[in-house]
Amino acid sequence: MSNQIQSFGLLTKKRDLSDEQFHYHWREVHGPLGLRTLPVVKRYVQNHRIPGEIPGFRPAPYEGVSETWFDKLEDALNLPQSKEYLEGLYLDEPNLIEGNTGFMMTRERVVLAGPKIDQDTPLLKALFILKRKQGMSLKDFEEGWQKIYDPINPKMNLVRYVQCYILPETYEFSPFDGVAEMWWSDRETFEKSWALPEVQSELDNWRSLLDEEASVALLIEEARLLWT
Repeated sequence: MSNQIQSFGLLTKKRDLSDEQFHYHWREVHGPLGLRTLPVVKRYVQNHRIPGEIPGFRPAPYEGVSETWFDKLEDALNLPQSKEYLEGLYLDEPNLIEGNTGFMMTRERVVLAGPKIDQDTPLLKALFILKRKQGMSLKDFEEGWQKIYDPINPKMNLVRYVQCYILPETYEFSPFDGVAEMWWSDRETFEKSWALPEVQSELDNWRSLLDEEASVALLIEEARLLWT
């Protein structure tokens, strides 16, 4: 597990914005504002939804997912009350998102590191926002999740795979139980690999751990605004 804190923000687009307006404002206005005003952030990635669904998973209701890294949990938890946030990003959020943003505080477990990814490396990414099956303990969910994808079926042709586990001390305000991040070299590779029967068989094992009505997924284009 990484020692850094990885925070995910679930963004619901403001209703009077088109998809194009949302993505432009988030990337060109909101993102640079965050880079200027949030000194405690060590890495910042915007996950922009792109068209298409992931077979076997319900589509997520979010137009984007922010992803920020911190050295300490206290830095992440104190950010919403900080002067830099309140005088910067907070003032711009009504121009972009609808209502409150859902947050998840996690630690990442890199299952497949893959080759070095540069700031501008073109990849297709999928985000899976997971809720465990009703009645299943968090311990059983996490152990089952590790077992199923350790090791990974090479026929998935993944470039990188990361499991993100909710921090126990923040679990009470988390709407989900974990986030899976998967990267492929391109969309064609994803679609061909995802459709293979042997891959779907393993995915069925994974889905057996999940509340399939509450777990959602989306295809992503990353904007790696702060990449160290």
